[in-house]
Amino acid sequence: MNRIEKMIGNSGSMAAGIIFPDLGNCDLELSSSQLEKRTLARKVAELTFLARFGREVTSTLNMEAVITTSAKLMFDNFFFDKIEFDISAPFGAIYTVYSSVDEKSLRSAYLRRGGTKPVINGYKSLGLSVPKSPSRRNGQTHIPLPGDSGRLIVYPAINSVKDRSSLLTGIGEIVFQAVKNAHEHGIVKERSLRDSLTGLFNRRVLEEMLSMEISRRDQGPVALMVLDLDNFKRINDSFGHPAGDLVLSTFGAILRKCCRTTDIIARYGGEEFAVLVSGYSSEVALKIAERLRKTLEEHQFHLSGEQVCITTSIGVAFREEGVDSSEELLSRADQALYNAKKNGKNQVSVFHTAPTTPLMPRAISIRGGKKNPALATIAA
Repeated sequence: MNRIEKMIGNSGSMAAGIIFPDLGNCDLELSSSQLEKRTLARKVAELTFLARFGREVTSTLNMEAVITTSAKLMFDNFFFDKIEFDISAPFGAIYTVYSSVDEKSLRSAYLRRGGTKPVINGYKSLGLSVPKSPSRRNGQTHIPLPGDSGRLIVYPAINSVKDRSSLLTGIGEIVFQAVKNAHEHGIVKERSLRDSLTGLFNRRVLEEMLSMEISRRDQGPVALMVLDLDNFKRINDSFGHPAGDLVLSTFGAILRKCCRTTDIIARYGGEEFAVLVSGYSSEVALKIAERLRKTLEEHQFHLSGEQVCITTSIGVAFREEGVDSSEELLSRADQALYNAKKNGKNQVSVFHTAPTTPLMPRAISIRGGKKNPALATIAA
């Protein structure tokens, strides 16, 4: 038995290997030296716990893992019934509850207020500051996180909060720093998946998601749309690149508005975009493509004081017999797009393995007064 263990002795409470001597029940006849030893032993035990707590909680950059690890370690050492993590801005308003009474160990109810994901816009890094002292309210212990970034609520309350103020403050600071690290990592990761101008997914994400969709055993309906802005080079040449960027970002917003949140929308490169749609019949997918085309056609751009109309050509390909790779589906969608461009632009063209009757044929007027079918077909 080492010196610290001898100092701790048999006083205090044991919790999963961490000992926190209870100074509130000390014998009144204890000498000052004995009380000093017990006080020192308690501080050593608390520092030991904080060292382990900090090491394990900050070892991950996954937000849910940070909170889960924090809850588990606190349960192991304090035996609480429930812990609430109420984390606010700038970390995305996360409210999570963990309970030790679940038969399957911890139970996580991971909810985001308003049903939305944490936003990147407006994020501001906050420095570590000392929070207010932990407080007790109606049988609960509230542990504020630094920078008004949230709180931990423990049920039932931790006994002798006054004596354990430094321990709980330390827990709050560690949780704050781990959450901050995870949030910043999430921002970097999210940005690596997104196009910086439009906020849409980038080409790498599209190709990975398309490959996953094609390899699924459940061969449900899948449609890939490849969209290219018509005569986009003229926009840059006539009005400058800032105007071109405005057009691209606006078209990205139109794509988000016209598609489901579950659809994969990506900027494929330059003025070319792509939409991966699953679970819809071919008829519904084509209606979505036509809605995208029409919405852009009817949008009025104001560039350098001029009103400008911009259109898009769309190539559509479906997963069907003979499509056994993402590359094949992309190739078919590209061929359909080429056909739409060749036949006059501002139209939706569908790849077919054999000639078919055009779907939804009708005439529309595009810039230049040329008449073209709104929906054409392409044969292999």
